[in-house]
Amino acid sequence: MTNVALPTIGASLQANPATLPWIINAYLLPLSALLRFAGATGDYFGRRRMLILGVAIFALASLGCALSPG
Repeated sequence: MTNVALPTIGASLQANPATLPWIINAYLLPLSALLRFAGATGDYFGRRRMLILGVAIFALASLGCALSPG
């Protein structure tokens, strides 16, 4: 996902090609940490309940973005 947006991200951050892999790592490290946490949470509370919660959070965030003025 970041590979598609990497040229745009690099241009907006004025990053040189040597620092672009750090952008990918900065995305993947929290993602992998949260993935372990989400899996454990799904095991504890139930996959269906966590899926519904995730969809609800996504819907509320999308609504907030749609209603924002800028």
